[in-house]
Amino acid sequence: MKFLAPILLLLVPSLGLTEERWVASIGTSSTWAVFPCKNYWVTNVCGTDKDYSGAGSLPPVVSVGDTITYSDKEGKRKQFMVRHINFFVFEKDVDFKSGGKRHTAKKGETSCMLYDAKSRAGTRATEYPSKIVIKDCRVLR
Repeated sequence: MKFLAPILLLLVPSLGLTEERWVASIGTSSTWAVFPCKNYWVTNVCGTDKDYSGAGSLPPVVSVGDTITYSDKEGKRKQFMVRHINFFVFEKDVDFKSGGKRHTAKKGETSCMLYDAKSRAGTRATEYPSKIVIKDCRVLR
């Protein structure tokens, strides 16, 4: 189950996203999750610190350069430095199962990924970056 989040995040872009862009600030929602990754000498391991249904809130606005403090599943306070924000809009309805869980999105819904990677190149799935994923986010001008 620990590998579900990275698998989902790898599959979603190929399942109907049209608009993808890097933005400086977003408006958040109450539906978000944290997927930290650790790089070990031989492998990378990603998990879930907070799932979409877990308690907790984000600031109403998040911008590149902000530090987000959240509580993980065990109640430990953690910080996440936002270095890049990627915004997606689904171009069609998505409905699939992965890791025994059903995942859906409707045409026009949005998703944002906040990355702590130092470079945009480091946000690629092959790099296993830690991320916060926010459903139903919006771009702020």
